[in-house]
Amino acid sequence: MQNNQASELPVLPNQADAADPAPAGPPTAVEIERWLIGKLAEELGLKSDEIDVREPVSSYGVDSMTALTLTGDLEEWLGLTLSPTLAWDYPTVASLAEHLSEELRTAAPAGGAMPHVNITGVSTPLVGEETRQQAAALLVSLDQLSEEQVENLLSEMLTAEAGD
Repeated sequence: MQNNQASELPVLPNQADAADPAPAGPPTAVEIERWLIGKLAEELGLKSDEIDVREPVSSYGVDSMTALTLTGDLEEWLGLTLSPTLAWDYPTVASLAEHLSEELRTAAPAGGAMPHVNITGVSTPLVGEETRQQAAALLVSLDQLSEEQVENLLSEMLTAEAGD
């Protein structure tokens, strides 16, 4: 199915030319959808137009490791701290993009600055470079785990969160 999205992806913040003006505000749901489609297509070896934004990403073969990697990439792009279960909580590209867009809109004060976000249920300062490096190291270590180990880890995290 075709998603009728433009093939050009939004420029990631760390890829922007220093001379480029700052974005007017947080990414829209459409921009987030485009980014997600591009990432999924790249990760899964699909063409962008093969991804239907209304289909669960699991139907394309997204497993827990891919979902965690995608969440980490989203954190880096958006500068947010996101729940590790985000891709399962919002299983389609459309629902995930809409959720993130809404969270960004409600978190951004007038003027477009986003000092805090509330994606994981806790108001969290924007991620600094040191935290990004820690997250990258965590993703590398997660890469070394088996699928079963990752699923067990996620299950333990969800159980602990439900108990809080």
